[in-house]
Amino acid sequence: MGHHSSVATCEFCGITYFEDNEREWDWEKGQLEELRERSKTNPSTCVSVDYVGWGYIDDKQFVADCPCNAASKYENFIWNHRDLIRDYLTARAQKQLIEAQDDSKLTKQVSEAVDIITQ
Repeated sequence: MGHHSSVATCEFCGITYFEDNEREWDWEKGQLEELRERSKTNPSTCVSVDYVGWGYIDDKQFVADCPCNAASKYENFIWNHRDLIRDYLTARAQKQLIEAQDDSKLTKQVSEAVDIITQ
């Protein structure tokens, strides 16, 4: 999971999750009390949890373990194409390594040329 915070809303389904711990987080005045009240009056849209882990998919925030399971289609895609993705990432890393080595050689050549000019 990419991030951990006191409160996050799943933008796929609208459920807000919060960690009900007044000592763990720097809450704004009344924020935790409002979340507690919302979780009592509308428990299907505001839920107290032990850990709020979240990230972004398709520019939308999702929360780990949210029952809407919005991340599952992306997870399934990655898992079903893991060999292709692995091969692609390996090839890309190798290309970047070669480019970095070429840049290093160029940097050394420029440095040597500057040394010759300044002597």
